[in-house]
Amino acid sequence: MSTHAHLSFSSTLGGGASGIATTKRKNRESKKPVVAAISSSSPHRATTTTTSLVLRSRTTEKASSASSSTFDMNRSTDVSTSATASSSTTSPSSNNGAAEDKKYPAGSRGNAIVVGAGPAGALAAMSLARAGFRVDVFERRGPSSRLPSQGLVNTGVASSRTYNIVLNQRGVAALRTHGVDVDSYGVKLAGSVRHEQKGFKRPLRNPFFLFNLKKRTKIGNVTSRSTNAFNGSISINRSVLAAEIQKAAIERYPEQITFHYNKQILEVQGGTSIDLKSKKVVFERFEGEDTCPFLSEDEDPNETRRYDLLVGADGVNSEVRRAMEIFHDQKFTVKKHVDGMQYKSVTLPVIGGWIGEEAAEKWKRSFHTWPRGLNSLLAPPNPDGTLSGVVILPSLAISKNAKWSWDTITAPQEVQKMFTELFPNAFGGMLPPQISTSLANQKPANGGTTIFCSHLAMPESNVVLVGDAGHAVWPSLGQGANVALESAACLGIALEEIEDTKEAIETFDKLRKPQTDACGRLSMAGFGGTTNRTAASFWFVLRVSTLMILSKLIPASKVPIIGFAPPAIFNLGSPDYTYDEIERSMRIETLRLSLMAISFFAMLGLSFYYGGMQPLVKKTLAWLFGLRLFGVGA
Repeated sequence: MSTHAHLSFSSTLGGGASGIATTKRKNRESKKPVVAAISSSSPHRATTTTTSLVLRSRTTEKASSASSSTFDMNRSTDVSTSATASSSTTSPSSNNGAAEDKKYPAGSRGNAIVVGAGPAGALAAMSLARAGFRVDVFERRGPSSRLPSQGLVNTGVASSRTYNIVLNQRGVAALRTHGVDVDSYGVKLAGSVRHEQKGFKRPLRNPFFLFNLKKRTKIGNVTSRSTNAFNGSISINRSVLAAEIQKAAIERYPEQITFHYNKQILEVQGGTSIDLKSKKVVFERFEGEDTCPFLSEDEDPNETRRYDLLVGADGVNSEVRRAMEIFHDQKFTVKKHVDGMQYKSVTLPVIGGWIGEEAAEKWKRSFHTWPRGLNSLLAPPNPDGTLSGVVILPSLAISKNAKWSWDTITAPQEVQKMFTELFPNAFGGMLPPQISTSLANQKPANGGTTIFCSHLAMPESNVVLVGDAGHAVWPSLGQGANVALESAACLGIALEEIEDTKEAIETFDKLRKPQTDACGRLSMAGFGGTTNRTAASFWFVLRVSTLMILSKLIPASKVPIIGFAPPAIFNLGSPDYTYDEIERSMRIETLRLSLMAISFFAMLGLSFYYGGMQPLVKKTLAWLFGLRLFGVGA
């Protein structure tokens, strides 16, 4: 018996889907096969507005023809109330509810090791626990709960690991499959503010802003434009998000999930301490943080762990992925695309006090951007109204003559000068000394890296990759955390639906990889930080802007055959659409626009050749009907 499954998200949030696939979805729903809904009395599945993880499996029997069945697994909380969400972390009965909604007894599937306790790793741990595994999660850093989520004062001095991410409906849907609610820990965005500056070449206008421009404020040579872009998304500190998922994991699965902090895979020069043949991993203490406890005299600094399933969620420089390259060098390959940008993190104060109370309140809940060509400052908001900024500059490797680069900025005075020229309103005109010093001393982090692995799993070794370890993407379209969380949730569904672990992760690999690859390609085609980003962005903006105009003039809802839907890329944040569906739709959009452009220029050339449009029409009609019309040839 061979099983092939298709993993995808579907949702009825917000009254259903919109955009390019509306007509297609109606047709698809009318022909939908019989659905067996697997439901539960667990509060985490009681839902009014439902987000579903769909696992479609088709089983082919050797002695009979193929048959199919569809499983619709509801994994969401009621987003209209907060009581259900809060019960997942505070109610004493929440652990019992978690146990009741599992298909497998606790620990019945063996031992799983997750390397990395970031958002994707922590959510993967919950997925594995619900699928019946005992899970040990190893994280090289200290507990995330020590970070700003626990009320530490934010001084503006940040590390490269402390930054905000923006979760759209796709990421939120994945979290809610395990009852994790982050609304109270993040900021629900009211829109965005784009700060453009006179004296710089006007940046290409983000097409998301074309039809939702609300208000423009001009102070000095900086023009700030408020829009509805990112409206409804959630800005949350990455460390806070990881801490809340870890907290939910411990509370819901106290007997199944154990987190081991300040532990990393033992470093071996030119090799690896992961043995995929014997299924063993050697860990060592990571003493790079002040949270690492002192080693007692009788404590062994290294420990060897056996596993039945190994999950690599250890980021873009994954040791698990490197072990897969070593042990499966003929079958497993990795391709990396690095954009050559560098960033440093900084906390900005509340800005916008000069624009009025009502507008200032909206600015506190807006995503702020300062586009300056290859240079930029991106700053999602924190709950207290401050902004969690990243200053992105090109490395000398991609821009040798760059005026501003973290490769050359080494002194606080240079940081101050850079902010004065590029981002004058970010700190009200004067950068505090402690922040300029911190930025000068902070080690820059590499910007966007896209990773394409030949496989996300190697079933013969019972190892699988999620998040940046297996499918890192450029941050150009804001999909990194969202696609990572979605993969962690989909891995759990595959393991729950398919009892054999090898077959489950093989299914996950075959059906999730096309989605993550499509996400990577889409992100690289967007506003990626490449040396030709101006040219690439120009065509990207032109295409999307043209589609937006055509969707207004010839809407597909009114003219089904020749009409245009809103650009497919606008559906990236919706779990209603898979990434490969969006990519295919974008190819069709490009083809239609190309045919329109060719037809237009062909018509223009023929019109010029025949001396005008009227003679051309006459010639065309005469050719079509073989008649001498309107005096042609008389």
